[in-house]
Amino acid sequence: MPARLAAPSRQRFPEILEEPNSSKEENEALDKVEHGLRMADAGKIAWGAADLLKLQERMAAEPRAWTAAQISEIQPHYDRARQAVIMHFREWLDRQAPHGDTLDVVSAFNTKMINVIGADFKKIGLDEQHAALEARTKELLRQAHTITDARQLLRDVDSLLKQATDEVAKRGKQIWRKKLQSDEDIGQLLSEVESLINTYENLPEDQQDLLLMRKALRIYEKEFAHLANERLSWPEFETLTAQAKADAVSALGEEELPWPPDETIGEFAAAVAKRRKAESAKWIEALEAKVAGAAAMTAFDANRLLGDAARPPAYLTEPHEQRREQAARRLEARLDEIKIDWLVKKFNELPEALRERFIKLVSGGR
Repeated sequence: MPARLAAPSRQRFPEILEEPNSSKEENEALDKVEHGLRMADAGKIAWGAADLLKLQERMAAEPRAWTAAQISEIQPHYDRARQAVIMHFREWLDRQAPHGDTLDVVSAFNTKMINVIGADFKKIGLDEQHAALEARTKELLRQAHTITDARQLLRDVDSLLKQATDEVAKRGKQIWRKKLQSDEDIGQLLSEVESLINTYENLPEDQQDLLLMRKALRIYEKEFAHLANERLSWPEFETLTAQAKADAVSALGEEELPWPPDETIGEFAAAVAKRRKAESAKWIEALEAKVAGAAAMTAFDANRLLGDAARPPAYLTEPHEQRREQAARRLEARLDEIKIDWLVKKFNELPEALRERFIKLVSGGR
């Protein structure tokens, strides 16, 4: 078999001559080497070199089919290909990297470098280059996994940020739908608004809305506390309600709020009034329960309870005031009854002559 390859010139072998007795496998191997040389691809050159060595080994195992000259003719081609791998190895190795960060891409890269190209390097006896290839592949895999982990972390962070943003937006919408009917409602909403203000630091328009809400809530909190004062009489309560509405409207103007000032103060006043009426009923019912036993009371107990009845709370309603007066009259009647009984007892204790004299004095005689 004639020589198929001359000495390489720079990075490529000369054209391969097609002859009738050429081995197809040899031509395919030399094509790989030629292609590898054009691309400075040490991996492709190693593939062709490994195929040449395998072909030579198989020919040597079949001495009857091949002459010694034919077998030895492959050696120079193999030697030159092997040397070309060494020459292009470092530059080629530096260019190797997985073309993506997915698990499939990284896994395929590892298989190609270690199991395929690495096997060819071992086959042609380039142990030093094989070790460098394995080290480079492991380093690239570590980098790929690091990048993959970092990107996954970024995706996780983005997901968490989106969830947090959605949650903040949801909380903001809930504030607009929330009703104010008690001081507890004000306290909860004020805390929620305070916590959201810093969250909207980079959204000045939304933050401005929250700042306005905080201002309104603080005003409402103050006015509610004034209206909830149990020392207010009903006329004072009505006067203060009207003043609170006027003050809130003046402070908040025409600002767009979830809780319009006039309507909100009105709802507060209604809630407080309901609470005052409930406390009024509770107070009068407790008094009446005690007065129910007036007939058996001592003068001390009746006097003490009459004192309590004379000091009603400011929130006592007009109907309950009428019931208080009735209870007080029952207690006064009981005290009068106790006085008469005392006088009768003292009268009976007088001697006959003094009793007669007492009767004359009471009837106007001398």
